[in-house]
Amino acid sequence: MTYQATLFLRYSVRFLAVAFAFTFVVRGFSFAFLPEFVAESVALSKQMTSGYMGLLLIPLLGAYFCLNRAKGLELLGVLLGTGLLSSAFMLVKTTIPSLVPFWADPMFAEMDLMLFGGLHGYEWAHGLTPNLSPVWVAIIYMPVWVAADAAFPSLCCGFGAGRGPQGAVFEALFLYVALAWPADGDCF
Repeated sequence: MTYQATLFLRYSVRFLAVAFAFTFVVRGFSFAFLPEFVAESVALSKQMTSGYMGLLLIPLLGAYFCLNRAKGLELLGVLLGTGLLSSAFMLVKTTIPSLVPFWADPMFAEMDLMLFGGLHGYEWAHGLTPNLSPVWVAIIYMPVWVAADAAFPSLCCGFGAGRGPQGAVFEALFLYVALAWPADGDCF
């Protein structure tokens, strides 16, 4: 595996370990969260590898293995890391309100008003698509989110593997996503 692929996988495993420790401490030194965490992680894994995503990822992974076994292993490592990072993110995201219950909501609501011209973000989004059903939003949003979630680290590993300035750009983008995604999502 290339440095980028192993870096992402190592980061994902470390973030998952920190998420477990954080959750264990915040939730009163109890592992009562584990059954729900496992169920949610399995559901997320199924979502990432079934339906449209399965139709995209499984043949892509098979083609990588047929054409270049090393690249296939890289892609498998990146997809595994993506799943681990997603699960860890979910765990930390649901634990933070137990630690500091929504202390920043008024501040972020004010920021929404500034960003969206006096409207809250949800009002602005609903104004763009007033007749769109929430069911359709979920049907459209999740596959797009999962595709972007899985594709970006894969692209970074595939295209940025030790190629001078181009590799450096992909490595920088990769590190940005590996560090910013959990921080932005958990803090905001």
